[in-house]
Amino acid sequence: MKLKFILLISLATIVIACQSDSDIAVLQEKEPPASISRQDIVLTSAEKQLSEQANIFAFKLLKTVYKDKDGNNTNILLSPLSATLAFSMLNNGAVGTTGEEIRQTLGFGNVSSEAINVYAQKIINAMRALDPQGVFESANSIWIQQNFPVLDAFKQVNQQYYDAEIQNVDFRKPATLKLINDWASEKTHGKIPEILKEIDPLLTRLILCNALYFKGYWKEPFDKKHTFDAQFLTSSGTAQVVPTMKKSFLSNYVKFGNCSAVELPFGNGAFSLVVVLPDEGADMQEITEHIDYEWWKNITDFEKVAIDMHAKNQVYALNLEIPRFKLEYERTLNNDLMVLGMQTPFDKDVADFSLITQDTLFISNVTQKTFARMDEDGMEAAAVTVIAMLGSSNFEYIPIDFKVNRPFLYFLKEKSTGLVFFAGVMNKIT
Repeated sequence: MKLKFILLISLATIVIACQSDSDIAVLQEKEPPASISRQDIVLTSAEKQLSEQANIFAFKLLKTVYKDKDGNNTNILLSPLSATLAFSMLNNGAVGTTGEEIRQTLGFGNVSSEAINVYAQKIINAMRALDPQGVFESANSIWIQQNFPVLDAFKQVNQQYYDAEIQNVDFRKPATLKLINDWASEKTHGKIPEILKEIDPLLTRLILCNALYFKGYWKEPFDKKHTFDAQFLTSSGTAQVVPTMKKSFLSNYVKFGNCSAVELPFGNGAFSLVVVLPDEGADMQEITEHIDYEWWKNITDFEKVAIDMHAKNQVYALNLEIPRFKLEYERTLNNDLMVLGMQTPFDKDVADFSLITQDTLFISNVTQKTFARMDEDGMEAAAVTVIAMLGSSNFEYIPIDFKVNRPFLYFLKEKSTGLVFFAGVMNKIT
């Protein structure tokens, strides 16, 4: 399986269309668009295995999240690659069971941290240069509480392989929250302007971030003049009228089980969008429960289908109708990752990140936000994954309720001298 599908599975899960086999029509010959040469990423056998395992993690994560969805009409958009990169950085600081569970959940098993780092660096650098017509970007950062002792080796390995920006900050200051959100916004070209709503100011020690950004232009764009309003039937049976794009073209097409799939290439074909359409009457919940890597290989076996069609002197001519859409999605992945086997890293009593610090450290929150927009010109997608880590405290915090719901006094003073320069009594709010 080619590496490009690691990124594209997170896109394919949210694409929806309405068509059937009877929609296939014969096209008149037309001049193909000018193509730009491309080179595939050459992987070793070990790296191919890592790519397959990364896809297995992608499907497991999708199934877990979909099973826990809220309502039939809930949209989902995940970036397994973003999560993999963020946890691959964290893996460099994990020891014992903590590291084993991270690697097992990601699908990397007993593969060494060094091999994972080399693989991640290779695919990201290669994907950045695959399609000069589009954009693929990845950025990483590690934010460390001032004076918290993080080992130099942890910082150096993540700078070397992930080009991670290392920032020493004060999580107690509100400005730090804005700093991290501004970083996420910049790296996603403004598509994810806010990744965190709050930070625990007392116990946060470390925050790891990965940001992905993709923008691709269709190899064969849709003509905006052909976009029309069409009915779309939601999972709950409600009918919507939505702007729907339309075009006829020669396309890769696969029918497998109760699903059919088409492939829509971007630019020079290095990236593509795979649209998987269940048959009418098929239950999406049932389909997602059965998807796995073998299903994915069958649903994307376009080359074998093309060879078979060529032997029969046939080709698929597709009449495609598909809605435009824009989607923003957010999910806390803690429970999903725990279901998949990553439990020790979240346990403050047993998590072992001693390759980061000798102090107590554990994962408190894994947040992912995603964005996607598809129109006649192409597709734009972005993701940010944040792993927030807490430490222990030597202080006992005593909760106090202080409700100012009656008359009160107030004073303004200068800090260094203690000089009061405003004083007042508030007996009613005006």
